[in-house]
Amino acid sequence: MTRTLFAWVVSVSVATWASAATLRGTLRYAGMPSAETLPTFTSGKAALQPSGGSWISVDVDTASSSWVATGLSPGAYRVQVGLARVPIAFPGASAGVAVGYLPSVTLAEGEDKTVELELKYGVHVTLPFDNTGQWPGSTAICPYGPAVPLTFTFAWEQVPHAVRYQARVIRHSCQGWLGDTVVDTTNTSVAVTQRAVAGEEYLLLMLLAFDAQGHQLASMPYVSYGTTSSTGHYVHAESGPGRGVHRSSSLFLPQVAHVAGAGGSFWTSDLSLANRTATPLTVDLYFTPRGADGTANYREAQIEVPANGCQRFEDIVDTLFHTTGAGSLEIATGGVTAASRCATPAPGGGSFGQGYVPIAAGAVASLGGDVRRLGTGGVVKGAARTNLAIVEVWGEAVSVMVRLMDGEGRQLGQRQVELLPLSNVQINDLVSALGGPASLAAGLVTLEVVGGDGRVGAVLSVVDNASNDPTTIPLVPW
Repeated sequence: MTRTLFAWVVSVSVATWASAATLRGTLRYAGMPSAETLPTFTSGKAALQPSGGSWISVDVDTASSSWVATGLSPGAYRVQVGLARVPIAFPGASAGVAVGYLPSVTLAEGEDKTVELELKYGVHVTLPFDNTGQWPGSTAICPYGPAVPLTFTFAWEQVPHAVRYQARVIRHSCQGWLGDTVVDTTNTSVAVTQRAVAGEEYLLLMLLAFDAQGHQLASMPYVSYGTTSSTGHYVHAESGPGRGVHRSSSLFLPQVAHVAGAGGSFWTSDLSLANRTATPLTVDLYFTPRGADGTANYREAQIEVPANGCQRFEDIVDTLFHTTGAGSLEIATGGVTAASRCATPAPGGGSFGQGYVPIAAGAVASLGGDVRRLGTGGVVKGAARTNLAIVEVWGEAVSVMVRLMDGEGRQLGQRQVELLPLSNVQINDLVSALGGPASLAAGLVTLEVVGGDGRVGAVLSVVDNASNDPTTIPLVPW
């Protein structure tokens, strides 16, 4: 006890010794003295911690953007400074406080040293929760943070002098990092969609803010989780009933893509949705990668369509579902109409592609339904190639027999195709795949359900081999 008291006395009386050191600091924010860029921040503290010792706190002269600590023992110090609009007791990393750090400053005997700190503003997050209060959830058990809707708003107060922001959504499984989604904006909010990456279990939300000169102004402050605190602003998706099956009101687009194709093409899909009702609609969308079981392997998104209004989204596989590849799209909310265009850039500029209208319940085939077989003409091979896309729309496995005929109705080949629930497949170069001739001027294809409880729809794409220009031909009850 006496030894501790003696050490404390030495620490506070060292100012009378010639060996005492002085540390001064100047403060800048947005590249200029803090008094000029943060004039309403009239309270400030600087805290210094010697190695193995207690914090030493001094006031900041906010009018001169500076502080000074005298009577310091030689050694290394950790430095932390904060400015705020209201009085603060300690310069911690809190929302609405501009803070600066130096991990280590070494002082020699009698040294008078000046350091400069560039302050960062602690972001005041307002949604999905306000980080000036307790953030729900936990950092002790994965998935971390509170449960929030699949699509939610990440919002914050204006950062002083910021003209643009970069919201960073860092996606994790409980085993580690999966990837980042970065959104640049001049607004103070962005929409965030969860489960955009396979295996995703929680998100870490971060924000950068920039002034007109490119200075990065923001830092993520500590947020309270009750018994613990962290600079990590975590969230995870609410538990839900899953995708669901047997929805007779759903619409299906058999083909959406963000993928390279034959002949140097690169196909992307746009989506238009129109709300036929007098109330706003939240529309549930499900993307199933080609060949996957759509009840287990899918990506989902929610979008808002205003009353009697419409929305258009470009390159939806990338922008809504944050992935690549080809697959099918389920529009699982009634009251909307939909159309899609799948296109590739044209060599001379612009683009060309094909339109798709969604497959509805009346245009599908099933084993026990009124329609068991679908078909169409228009199959060709030679100057063009024909691809067949098939989609299961009911959430049950199904077996279908695909048959190819020539213009006289003579069968040229057949193949049985097994589809998983809510899955989709594409048979490229249909004529060759079914054992047809090297060229075919006019042919037809039929698709018959031969087993399982699933329901299927299908379309042909007839693609010009020279230009990659496609034409869509739907299969109809046959």
